[in-house]
Amino acid sequence: MRKSRLLRPIRLQYVMRKSRLLRPIRLHYVMRKSRLLRPIRLHYVIPVMRVMMLAVDQ
Repeated sequence: MRKSRLLRPIRLQYVMRKSRLLRPIRLHYVMRKSRLLRPIRLHYVIPVMRVMMLAVDQ
C-alpha cells in the first residue's frame, strides 16, 4: 500500500509525459484507466490533459 501510494503520483507524471509524445488518442485510454483506479484523480487529470491536447493540436 505504501509503495503504491508513492509510485502512483510519479507514474502519473511519467504516463503524462509519454502520452504527450504519443498520440492524443492515448490520453482517452489513460483517462479511462484513471477513472477505474481513482475517481478523485480525474478532477486533477482532466484539466491538465485538456491543456495538453490543445498544445498537441496546435
